[in-house]
Amino acid sequence: MLDSKIQNLKNALSEVAPRIVTLSLNQGASDDEIEVLQSLTGKSLPDDLKQLYKSINGNIQEENWGNFFYGLTFYSISESIDELNSRKDFSEQHDAVKLKYSDAQIDGSDLYNPNWIPVATDGSRDRLFVDMAPSDSGTPGQIIYIEGTDLAGILVAESIEKLLEQFTNDLKEGRYHLAEDALEDGNHWLETEDSITLYKLAQGKIYN
Repeated sequence: MLDSKIQNLKNALSEVAPRIVTLSLNQGASDDEIEVLQSLTGKSLPDDLKQLYKSINGNIQEENWGNFFYGLTFYSISESIDELNSRKDFSEQHDAVKLKYSDAQIDGSDLYNPNWIPVATDGSRDRLFVDMAPSDSGTPGQIIYIEGTDLAGILVAESIEKLLEQFTNDLKEGRYHLAEDALEDGNHWLETEDSITLYKLAQGKIYN
């Protein structure tokens, strides 16, 4: 089921940014790589996350500087593991940093929650996570966006599967376009319209 949704996503992405599909997506991860990530979390990974990584193991930037959902760079498993280890080390050595704002489904008690699996980045302080330990009103495996400067967390999707569906629909509805400055250098890099720009959505919840 998810395989067909991933293919639908690739088809929609090809209409907007074909170089991302052909040049910027890693081949799928091995079962061994997925098992390393799972053992590090100490929890069973959601099946849809496993299936996504078996199909696409993050972004590669060698031939085309491209990104993925919500204009973020999709982590490979090795990158996710490296960051997860760093987050675990930090959380063990420092006091918790509480979020100033978080949606009800998110446990906002610690910015460096070791139960958040990093799957995408803006290249700075903002991340997309698979949340394995939500609040009582959340769902394990939900996708959350953490804005690391103003310390805000918002719910993005109920699951990886829903995230991929949203990405596909937004591509088809024209909510993504190519960045002009990147295109000048021959790169297909996605930018989002304001209605789905996660940073702006988080800012709106913080200050409104």
